[in-house]
Amino acid sequence: MILSKNEFLIIDDHEIDSDIIEIKIQQHLTNIQFTKANSGKAGLDLIKNRVKKLEQLPGVILLDLYMPGFNGYQFLDEFEEIYPDYIPKPKIILLTSSINPADKKKAKNYKIDCFMIKPLCIDTLKKIIF
Repeated sequence: MILSKNEFLIIDDHEIDSDIIEIKIQQHLTNIQFTKANSGKAGLDLIKNRVKKLEQLPGVILLDLYMPGFNGYQFLDEFEEIYPDYIPKPKIILLTSSINPADKKKAKNYKIDCFMIKPLCIDTLKKIIF
């Protein structure tokens, strides 16, 4: 599976949050394409569909932690089950407005590249993706 380093998948149930993330990234990085999903399930379905069709996957996933119905943790549980270890994985940035230390501790159980409290920090993002 090939990763598209110029595509970011934003998974967030709040459209305004995903729009703000997109605008903020566009102000600092060029040639980035954005795909959006409004739930963890929609994001996972998008990934599964692309894997099935052998299409490129986004190089970066910006994943909201708390979403109704199917949250970021559930996304990560299923993503890690369907995504083989031998294939390069997208960079995963877990975004949250939660300042609960238990969330950060729980996130350490997953193969993510960063746990970030909103708002998105561009400097940290750049360090992760470059």
